[in-house]
Amino acid sequence: MHHREDEMYYVLEGEYEFRCDDRLFNAERGALVSLPKEISHAFKNTGSALGKTLLILVLGGMEKLFEEINMLTCGPPDLENINAITKNYGVEFLQP
Repeated sequence: MHHREDEMYYVLEGEYEFRCDDRLFNAERGALVSLPKEISHAFKNTGSALGKTLLILVLGGMEKLFEEINMLTCGPPDLENINAITKNYGVEFLQP
């Protein structure tokens, strides 16, 4: 179980069985499996050959960026004010 990161597996080769909480499902080449944070999960290679996956971990928190931007006054966006917020999240909006 991850408490901060969502986890995704892209199956490049092989066959896998994934468990997400009490759900079991199979995934083969080309499948993308999403395993949310705060939910127990596991996986195993169920094929007869070596499997290969691409693991993507997504750290949460960026949603707070949008909450802060949403609190700015209404009207046309001011990139200077927006960038003052977004720099705390490693994001910068550029001029068109």
